Amino acid sequence: MWRKEYLACIKNNLFIVVQICLALALINYQVGYITWMVERLSSIEGTDEDTYFYQYAMAAGGVWDMVEDYTEVSKKIRSLPDIKDMGEIFDFSVSVEEGSVKKTDEEEVIKLNAMDSIVTAAVTYRMEEGRWLTEDDRDGEVIYAVLGGELAKRHRIGDRISVELEPGVNYEMEVVGKLPENCWTVDMNTLMAGQKIYSFMQPSNNDIFVNHKKVFKDAKKSGFGRSNAHCIVKLQKDADKEYLSGYGKLVSFEEMEQDTEKEFHDFVKEAIEENLMWVVVIVFGIIATSYLVGKKRRYVWGIYLLLGEKPEQLLKMYMVNNVMNYIIGVILALLIYQNYLRVENSMTDISGYHIIVDAVFILVMLIISLLSNAYIMKLEPKEILTQTKE
Repeated sequence: MWRKEYLACIKNNLFIVVQICLALALINYQVGYITWMVERLSSIEGTDEDTYFYQYAMAAGGVWDMVEDYTEVSKKIRSLPDIKDMGEIFDFSVSVEEGSVKKTDEEEVIKLNAMDSIVTAAVTYRMEEGRWLTEDDRDGEVIYAVLGGELAKRHRIGDRISVELEPGVNYEMEVVGKLPENCWTVDMNTLMAGQKIYSFMQPSNNDIFVNHKKVFKDAKKSGFGRSNAHCIVKLQKDADKEYLSGYGKLVSFEEMEQDTEKEFHDFVKEAIEENLMWVVVIVFGIIATSYLVGKKRRYVWGIYLLLGEKPEQLLKMYMVNNVMNYIIGVILALLIYQNYLRVENSMTDISGYHIIVDAVFILVMLIISLLSNAYIMKLEPKEILTQTKE
């Protein structure tokens, strides 16, 4: 019977589905952005308050290719007044032998990030298992490593992996930490003018992080990967930041993290203030449409009652119709949002947060619908005598 009722009001039902899509289009976009921000913020456990991101300092002289001029430019930055030291990181593709299987960069891109102590301490990442690297890991006999991406899923804490930097240069490493699945890490090669820390973060794929002196020296000597335009520096106390700003934009990791958190809180506040009103208007439109449908069908319901149908069955039928509208609306909204992400080439995707929020939306709408249509339980067959068929 509910199918006949649903098809009898198909135009109104389609209108309700469209309204649901509009409401969830706003909600899913906001949830997507908030999830995007949360993933980055939750990737970082802490930052070094004495460490600064020196944006575009490496390119201050108009040099953008650091492969040939890296040594000269880095010496110039180190010689600037109040620069205590400059942090360095070199990243490059490597081969990894896991048991009897050797993964090469042709089959799977695996990036080794060789860091010094300044870069290691600049940002401490939240671990899924194990720990982040420390200063004590630099001089030991064992080379400790933190893994990310699919590489982290294949290994446990304490596993040994063999990493080939170049033919004849191999390292045995012990896994001491694993990054979470959706972890984002700071990328020194990212060219963005933003001052928010997420502007310089990229998803961690098959990354290996090490800070052992031998690996770092070999990587630097071999001429692999160079920082593009940015660098990390340690400043003297009471440094002349105004003078140093002549070579690039100077901002501490702590300031970037604080600015990012502030932007996140401001966005959530504005999203609630600006979009809640539109969502409420749309929700009331859905309720009003449902009420008009019920009012229009009251004559038919009167006939059902005269034929012996119980009021609770009518309410159940009406709620089933609403459930159909809400489910169809949610599915269409998620498909539209997924297509939007694909068109925008977004690196994000539909997450569990979207499913949860949309499920809560359905639940709230069902509760509202049940309360607003509870009058059906009070309908009497005699009402048919006082109504005119429309």
